Amino acid sequence: MFCSNCGSKLDEKAKFCGTCGFNVADEYMPAKQQAETSVPAEPLSSPQYVDTSTTPQPQTQQPFRQHVPQNPMIESYGTAGMPRSQFLPPKRNYFNWLLLNIISFGIANYIYIYLNFDDMEKLHNATWEPNTPPTNDGGAIGLLLYILFSPAAYFLKYDKLHKHIEATERATGRIMDKPASGVIAVLTPFAFAFIIFISLIIFWPLGLLAIVVFWGTLIYLEYNWQKAMNAHIDFHTFG
Repeated sequence: MFCSNCGSKLDEKAKFCGTCGFNVADEYMPAKQQAETSVPAEPLSSPQYVDTSTTPQPQTQQPFRQHVPQNPMIESYGTAGMPRSQFLPPKRNYFNWLLLNIISFGIANYIYIYLNFDDMEKLHNATWEPNTPPTNDGGAIGLLLYILFSPAAYFLKYDKLHKHIEATERATGRIMDKPASGVIAVLTPFAFAFIIFISLIIFWPLGLLAIVVFWGTLIYLEYNWQKAMNAHIDFHTFG
């Protein structure tokens, strides 16, 4: 027989060509022997459906995300990650202070004015609301103004909180309780004082009625101020 690669003459029992090294054993192997020694190919199997709903999936670690408050006015964060809402001033009951004021013949009102300005300063430090007027004058300044010239203290007290809540309304789009403006809070008592003076001159019973209306108006203004302050504290606490 001959090599099919280079044509050299080969021995009948040779498996490789002595000239070119070509493997001639497979070429001259009988067909039956080739069929017996050949490895049959595995039939192609159709892809099987795997139910992934019951197959446990590998758990991937979620990337760390810094907490972002939904409402920065409600959930602003201060030092050491403490929520600033914990440093908000306490809510106060105006009628308790009114009773103390009556019992103490007006002395408790000095304490109440001090606490009003101190609460506004705490509100400013605890919230730091963007684009809102500050309310951080402090209790000492408010008390000093009240002693020297009480209308100036009342004007500052009402004007600060009124503008602060008004700016918060614009920022959040919500309607909130607001106290009277500083101008109204100061001019209203003066207007009633003038009416009292004229009434006492013209007809004294009318003057007595004006005095009752005067004090009733002051109580209403102060109650409304504290109510708005308490509602604003709730806004920063609960949203």
